[in-house]
Amino acid sequence: MARAKRTDRADARRRYRATQASVADPDGDAEDTHPTATTAPASGGGPLGLLSGVHMPDFRADVLAMPEVVQTTRILWGAFALGLFAVAAGLTFPLNDPGLTGLVLPLFIQAPGVPVLVGGFVAPRGAWLVGAVLGLLQALGLLAAIFRSSPGSINASEVGVALISGAVLGSLFGSLASWYRRWLRSMSARNAAAREERAKQQRRDTKRSARPAR
Repeated sequence: MARAKRTDRADARRRYRATQASVADPDGDAEDTHPTATTAPASGGGPLGLLSGVHMPDFRADVLAMPEVVQTTRILWGAFALGLFAVAAGLTFPLNDPGLTGLVLPLFIQAPGVPVLVGGFVAPRGAWLVGAVLGLLQALGLLAAIFRSSPGSINASEVGVALISGAVLGSLFGSLASWYRRWLRSMSARNAAAREERAKQQRRDTKRSARPAR
């Protein structure tokens, strides 16, 4: 009789779990369809894990939302301050100045640069647009340093190419930094779920070991 009661209780628990699962996901697909959502695959570390956070941006929505994003994300102001610093450095130092070429030029002016990577990483959305603006600022800093070194050394077409290249590279690397942030979050969630599963398994093993032998 005791074994029959345990079997009945186990069957009841299985039926209850199946009922709850069907209520929580009536269509059998609980994946978030929001364009910025990151879905962590069951198998981590493979190609699917690396590509899980990749999606095409909603360009129009990102442009419309950018004023609010800039106003509400104060940490993003620091990235724009770094971009303005790149422009100020280019206006202050010529291209061949050791103070510029030693540290400022490779880190803050040449693509991708710290401003673009920081801006793309901290932007809650529209990282491609943030990166493009910061890339433009870096390009302006580089052009200013070139003009201080040798005025008239580049023509208008080269200026246009430099600005376009700065915007394109900034957009790409800003998007890459944003993807890296989402990937880190998905890995953190996956590791937390794995730790929780191990903790549950340990509790189950402890309960089994605590049962008296029959």
